[in-house]
Amino acid sequence: MCYFSQYELNDNCKFTEMLTGIQKRVERSSGVLFGRKPSDQAFRNLIGSWFETLIAIIAWNSAVRYNQSHDNKIAIINLPNAATMQFWQLYDGEALTALDSLFDLLRKQGINITLSNPDLICVNLDNSQSAFSSVAMNGVSFDTINHVSNAYTKLRGKCSYNALKFGIAVKSALRPDRRYQIVYEGSLLKAIISHLRTRFWDPQLDTKYYGIVGSTINKADEIALSNPSIDTITDVRSSPRKAVDELTYCATVLDVEKTIEKWLSVI
Repeated sequence: MCYFSQYELNDNCKFTEMLTGIQKRVERSSGVLFGRKPSDQAFRNLIGSWFETLIAIIAWNSAVRYNQSHDNKIAIINLPNAATMQFWQLYDGEALTALDSLFDLLRKQGINITLSNPDLICVNLDNSQSAFSSVAMNGVSFDTINHVSNAYTKLRGKCSYNALKFGIAVKSALRPDRRYQIVYEGSLLKAIISHLRTRFWDPQLDTKYYGIVGSTINKADEIALSNPSIDTITDVRSSPRKAVDELTYCATVLDVEKTIEKWLSVI
């Protein structure tokens, strides 16, 4: 039996059941407070946010488990929307200076890089940050939600140019327009890493872009998400690569844990 409470997330919990349970609680509370329940459209918008928060807590704990058995320490953090902070603002002064010079050059030509952030991002931690991702979140509560939602502020401006290991897009469901948003995010993320690879003369610098979805993946999804990362088809020295390295349907908490464990095994 799966259950969702304020305090606990079980491995066998199904996201459909958890999200339905949250929705019913909101409907009851809204009825008591306001005499009506939120619209279906409001719930469609909120379900995506709830799903992302649940995945963020599970991912945080996956990183903590990884750190317990590895010398290199990592964190998987939830990022805010791009209006609050662009993901590259996690970089330290050296890397950010290199990117700022690129962005300044583009702006002078009337070009702006605008994109949504990855929902989650995995970064290497240096020795001074090793304790940052060492304590697991004890289920779901206001405290744990606040922690994972604001953890990025502790790493802003502190990540080296080669710290970013992978990004993760999180979607409760894949609509046709959402497919290409993920592709665009992955392609531009990898283009920025490609620029840093050149600026720091580091041919080994690389990153991955993954996706976790809460609905089944169909053939049309697979075709759309097989698009290439644009930077790899404009340079004859590069081997073509996909913008999205892997998209995985996760129905339960355990599915997410196993998926992230697999991705962490190859960083």
